[in-house]
Amino acid sequence: MLLKRNNVERVVEDAGKAENMIKEGYTVVETNSLPEKDHPEEKKSISAMNVTELKALAKKKGLEGCSALSKDELAEVLKEVE
Repeated sequence: MLLKRNNVERVVEDAGKAENMIKEGYTVVETNSLPEKDHPEEKKSISAMNVTELKALAKKKGLEGCSALSKDELAEVLKEVE
């Protein structure tokens, strides 16, 4: 689920955490209603993704320490992993 407050976007997998963030003022931008294999970020090229999508993909692939990386650094790491 993608949540947004002001100019901050967060990808949240846990429903309980999402509920708490909504109470804190975040709004739902997008829900993950597609089956896991049909997620758009898997079909979208890495160079076309934004930082939020790249971080979500890195997390999904089990990569750690990526939250401090820039968009270009994230893209480079993800391309090496594939």
